[in-house]
Amino acid sequence: MLSASALSFAVPSLRTSAAYAGSPSSVRFVSRTYTPFDPNEKAAYGMGAAEKFSYDPEHAYAYVATERGYISVIDYSAPVASVTSLGVSLGKGLTARDLRLCGESLYVVVGTIGKRTEPGALLAFSRVTRAAPASLAQVWEVGVGPGPDSLLPSPDCKTVAVSNQGKGQCTGGVVCQLIDPEGSVSLVDVATRSSKTVSLGNVAGSSDSALQAEGVHIPLPLNAMVYFDDFSNKKMDMVNFAEARRKYTPATMLEPEALAWAPDGSKLFAALQINSAILTVDVATATAERLTPLGLQDWGASGGTRGLDTVRDNACQLKHVPEFSTLRSPSAIEAFEIDGETYLMTASGGSDLEYGEVETAKKFKKLLVDVPGGRPEFHPNFQELTAPGGGADFSKITTAVRNFGGTSMRLSIGSTAVDYSNPQEPVWKRAVGSGSRSVSIYRASDLSLVWDSGEIVPRSSRDRPERWTWDSGSIIELEVNLGPSRGGARSRPPLSRA
Repeated sequence: MLSASALSFAVPSLRTSAAYAGSPSSVRFVSRTYTPFDPNEKAAYGMGAAEKFSYDPEHAYAYVATERGYISVIDYSAPVASVTSLGVSLGKGLTARDLRLCGESLYVVVGTIGKRTEPGALLAFSRVTRAAPASLAQVWEVGVGPGPDSLLPSPDCKTVAVSNQGKGQCTGGVVCQLIDPEGSVSLVDVATRSSKTVSLGNVAGSSDSALQAEGVHIPLPLNAMVYFDDFSNKKMDMVNFAEARRKYTPATMLEPEALAWAPDGSKLFAALQINSAILTVDVATATAERLTPLGLQDWGASGGTRGLDTVRDNACQLKHVPEFSTLRSPSAIEAFEIDGETYLMTASGGSDLEYGEVETAKKFKKLLVDVPGGRPEFHPNFQELTAPGGGADFSKITTAVRNFGGTSMRLSIGSTAVDYSNPQEPVWKRAVGSGSRSVSIYRASDLSLVWDSGEIVPRSSRDRPERWTWDSGSIIELEVNLGPSRGGARSRPPLSRA
C-alpha cells in the first residue's frame, strides 16, 4: 500500500507484495469555500485569490495563498468550512509563489509582483494549532534566487528546496529590453537558516550547441536573438535583445519549476517545462549533476499512439498526424517508490515564452501560408526563414500545411523546430508543438522512460468528463471513494481554483 506522513514530505512507497487496499473508484463534489484577495477584501473575490494551498490534517486547517500576497487560513473542523481571521499579509508588492506545511512550520516562497527577474525570499511561519489558534507569525526569512517558482521541503523537513525560474522579462517603452537572469535552485538549511545556490552553469555549458546536440530545448537561443535583432523585418524595431545578448549564457534559457525529492533526500529533481528536461541535483554538494532531455512525442503512425484530436468540434476523433511531434514539457513532477526502486511521474502541459512582440510559439497561420496551386510560403513576418536542404526540401512544410494550414495550432520556433546557426537565414526543421498533454513515468536512476499515457489522458477527458461548476478564488472539497475495502474518505481540500 502507499504510505506517506501527512506532515512531512516522505516519498510515497509501494510494496507489490502488500495486500491490495483498494483504489479510487469515484470522486464526488462536497463543498466550496471562497477566499478573499486580502484581509480588507478591497479586491473582493476573483482570479488569483486561490493560487496555492497546503493542508494540515492534524489540526484541520488549510493555508491558501493569493497572488496579492495574502495567506488565508481555512477552518475545516466544522461541517461547513470557513475563512478564519488568522491569515497574514506578506507585505506590499509581494506575491506568494508557493507554500507548503512541513513539521511545525509553514514555508512560503515570495517574489515581487510583476518582477520575475528579482531575487525572492523563503519565509517560515509557525503552524497554527487547534489547541491555541493564533494568527500566522513569521519566524525567519532567507533570500533565494531570481524569480522563485516552487518550493518543496525534504522528506525529513530539514531542507527546503526552491526552484528559481529566472524567467526573462521584457521591460521599457515601445522598444522593450529583455532582462533574463540564469535559472537556479536554492537549498535552504532549516537549522542554520542559510541557503546554498545550485548553479546550472556546469550542465548548461558555455554555448548553446552542446545543449542542442543533447536534445535540450532552448526556447530562444542566442542566435535567435541575433535574428530578431538584426535580420527580422517584423521584429527588429520592436524588441531590443542587445543587453540580453551581451550577458547571455545558456543557463539564462534554463527554467527549473516543479520539484521532487528522492526518498533518502540525497537527490533533488526539477522539472524544466520550457526546456523539455529534468534536472538532477546532488544535495550533499549542492551541484547540478545532470540535465536529461525528455525528447519528443511523435504523433505519426509510428509514434505508438492512436493519434490526436485536433478539431474543435466537441467530439473525440483521434487520427495520426504525420511529421508532427510535441515536446514532453513537464509542468508537474512527483517521486514515488515501488519495491525499493524510485520513479518520477510527470505531467506534460506545454508552455512558451513571450518577450514583447517575440513569442517562442506562433499560430500556424502566422508562420506558414498555403498557396493554392503552388508550394507553401513562410508568412511575411518570417520571410527570412528557409526550408531544409538549402531551401529546396519543402516536403515537411507541405505536410505541415496539409495538417494545420489556416489554423491557430501553435508551433514552436525554438531550437527543436528552427536551426538558427545562420541567423540571417534560419532553417525551419519540423513542426513541433509545445506540450504532449500526457503523463509519463521515468526511472529516477537513469531517467529512462518506463511508461507514457500517449493519447489516453485527452481521450479519457473527452469520453468521461467529470464536471462541476468552477468558480474563481475558491477551495474545492471532494470525497474520494476508495472502493469496498476502504469505503469513502474525505480529501480536504485537494483543489484550489485561481
